[in-house]
Amino acid sequence: MQSNPTTLFRERRGHDRVHDAIYLQVIPQGGEELALSQLANVNAPDRKVSLSASGILFADRGLHQPGTQLTLGIVLYPSKQSIVCQAKIISAGDAKTVANGELPTYRASFVDLSQSQTQVLVDHVDALILSLSFAA
Repeated sequence: MQSNPTTLFRERRGHDRVHDAIYLQVIPQGGEELALSQLANVNAPDRKVSLSASGILFADRGLHQPGTQLTLGIVLYPSKQSIVCQAKIISAGDAKTVANGELPTYRASFVDLSQSQTQVLVDHVDALILSLSFAA
């Protein structure tokens, strides 16, 4: 399978990474249950990210320090599958591929994903790679 080198990357942990449009919400502490119900009503992506089953590069209005752990609500398209998960900010300001104007960019690693959450992300990335291979 031929891949587009600007879209597909192989991560050190063995997961493929793709540029994608998703809905992403940074959830305040304790708001996980409410966020999950709100994610069901989201109809469109709100930002471009770089995504794999082990982490995400994204731009956000909030200021997050490296080492900070966040709760993220993610809706994947076109499947509209959603997950709420923990992610640790690895670095800030160096994710130029997802820059959005003046918003700060972040590189985050997913923390303690369940097997089913990991599988949702792997399946999503694989489906995007497959669709890109047909488009090429």
